[in-house]
Amino acid sequence: MSASLLYNFFMVRTRIAPSPTGEDIHIGNLYTALINWAWAKKHKGKFIIRIEDTDQERLVKGSEEKILQTIKEYGLNYDESTDIGGQYGSYRQSERLSVYKKYADELIKKKAAYYCTCTKERLAELIICIKSPCGYTQTIRTMHVTKIELINKTLSSCEQKYLLDLSNYYNRTY
Repeated sequence: MSASLLYNFFMVRTRIAPSPTGEDIHIGNLYTALINWAWAKKHKGKFIIRIEDTDQERLVKGSEEKILQTIKEYGLNYDESTDIGGQYGSYRQSERLSVYKKYADELIKKKAAYYCTCTKERLAELIICIKSPCGYTQTIRTMHVTKIELINKTLSSCEQKYLLDLSNYYNRTY
């Protein structure tokens, strides 16, 4: 392997993924940006900004531009983002949905994920349950699998939601 190929293979790449759902970048994201920027620069790497815009209902017009402006104003010059591009674009999550769908479909095929047919109201109830001591139960997964067998598989891809079954992951002992 040539030295330049090794350099690119092992180059440090850090990123943040702020969500343009407010007027500006959240202070926690700015702090994370500072740490990631410093780490990348210390190791002669790249600092990347990928905009997390998948929550289309809550997007605030002009927020993406304001976030990038604020990051620049704090002296955190980034190497790749929506406004300057880069080798590994796109830098908007919503423009990468086809990539995520491909891998979600693979996980479903391997039975490591499954379709969620819950309403927004039911998901809100489950979130409360997951945050409480009762936690995630296999019953929820079984309920979904049973529903999947009953629903029409011709749902359009934009209506399909995916859930990862992490119950085996969290039940591991190390």
